[in-house]
Amino acid sequence: MDVNLGAGQTEAIRADGTVAGTLFQDTSSYSYFLDPSNAGNSLIVAGSVGIATTSPRYKLDVWGDMAVGTSTGVGAPQNYPLLYVQSGGGGTSNGVGIGTTTVSGTMFTVGTTTPSLVVSQSGYVGIGTATPQELLHVGAGTDASDDGSSIAIFTAAGSANLAIRDSTNNIELLNWAGSDGVNRGYGGTRTNHIYTLRTNNTNALTIDTSQNVGIGILILLVD
Repeated sequence: MDVNLGAGQTEAIRADGTVAGTLFQDTSSYSYFLDPSNAGNSLIVAGSVGIATTSPRYKLDVWGDMAVGTSTGVGAPQNYPLLYVQSGGGGTSNGVGIGTTTVSGTMFTVGTTTPSLVVSQSGYVGIGTATPQELLHVGAGTDASDDGSSIAIFTAAGSANLAIRDSTNNIELLNWAGSDGVNRGYGGTRTNHIYTLRTNNTNALTIDTSQNVGIGILILLVD
């Protein structure tokens, strides 16, 4: 049952006679009321809610930047919100941050002042870099691959390596680029295992752990 209190206010009464809340209606007949069971802190809305807009397009429509879960800490990064949404003026200024408010130019950023993960407006994913140059960019370097069409690139401000490891059998393959007195790149097994190059799914060249070389075979037989 509803009791009209005048001035656009109605008191909602439960079947047992207790007050469910004071129901308000604005000039557009949108209804909302406060729930007294939560000491007046609970707002229940029948329609859509707009913050900084009088024409909400969604159930909750916030125009402008928004932060959720800001801590009571003092100074960065302790006072960064858990979730931050920057609307800006649209386009490339939009972004979502987790644990950071530095999101300009990226759609999604995780980290503090030094992002640990970003997704750019172009769909590039960066791990350890805020400016990914390929579809997947891992490392602190900022340059792209020389051929300009790589799917993934691994960079560092100095020597860089990519390791692939079989943890069960303790076999590790290493690709490395940098300088150890000579500027160069190399690849091979880092553990005590043979290394094979293949073409057309066929063994083309094999190097055993004693650096013996075989062509067209997998296992070398050396006297």
